[in-house]
Amino acid sequence: MVADRHVTRILHHHGGKLLGKAIDRALAPAGAAPGAKPTLARRLGRIALLRVATRSVPGAIIVGASIVAKHLLEQRRTAQAAAGAAERPPGKR
Repeated sequence: MVADRHVTRILHHHGGKLLGKAIDRALAPAGAAPGAKPTLARRLGRIALLRVATRSVPGAIIVGASIVAKHLLEQRRTAQAAAGAAERPPGKR
């Protein structure tokens, strides 16, 4: 019960930071360096997503679902690219 209170307090005070980091990781370009600074457009997008996600439960559901959908799409594209590279003849790469 005490642990629940501490977890709740941590999430309440630092939930925005955690959500911001998750959004940054999800929206980072594929070839970007891990320590690269986000552009102004990415920062503004992150702020907008944070506002939508923290204002209401439906907003959080929409933002969370879109992050999951983007991740699944990127996984599918990577798998298709790997399968396409494996099907090509050796001289055609």
